[in-house]
Amino acid sequence: MMTKREEWMYDVLVDFMVATEQEINLVRCCRYGSWEEVLEAILYARTGYQSFDQFICDALGEDDDWDEDPRLEEDDIYQDW
Repeated sequence: MMTKREEWMYDVLVDFMVATEQEINLVRCCRYGSWEEVLEAILYARTGYQSFDQFICDALGEDDDWDEDPRLEEDDIYQDW
């Protein structure tokens, strides 16, 4: 089971066409480790970026440090309901 951050990382790889869902799942089956380690390895292998935050900042053209996807905060708010 993936954490919210890992789900977000997975979506970033797919949405920005870094890797397909099939490619990600294949790597997950062949490589041992946490989802986060697998997703970071795919990001690095395909783009050379060592962090998702760096990748997103460059992809969106933002100079400031970028925090995680704002959807994560919304999910946390709705969990209390």
